[in-house]
Amino acid sequence: MAWSSGVGGHFAANVRRVRKRVGISQEALGVRSGLHRTEVGLLERGERVPRIDTLIKLAAGLEVEPAVLLEGIKWTEGETTTTPGGFRFAERDDVQERAAALRARQPEATDAVQLVREGRDELEARLDRQEKREGRSEQE
Repeated sequence: MAWSSGVGGHFAANVRRVRKRVGISQEALGVRSGLHRTEVGLLERGERVPRIDTLIKLAAGLEVEPAVLLEGIKWTEGETTTTPGGFRFAERDDVQERAAALRARQPEATDAVQLVREGRDELEARLDRQEKREGRSEQE
């Protein structure tokens, strides 16, 4: 039975998002993490909630801190000694705000994006120059 929401669902979404951002398959993540690929699949579908050692293995395989995989999952304490606590899940805006904060702490990702933009701009400039040269050749 899949956990479409709750802890399993939120954890699953975090693992899938980070794995795709890293650009590896479930099988590759399994190898990196010392887990079977089917275990990774179960976790990504929210059908299984990981033990602490599995959380640490996944984080290491994805080269992120374990907290990244727990993003948006919070425990709130009970209001009184007779009122139990419960899980609270961050709203979309909260998650996006935290994601922006994480990106701000990753300058190498920003540098890579900047390099891609600079490369694109340089390529466009070269194409413009080439088109201008070809336009002059045809006129002559």
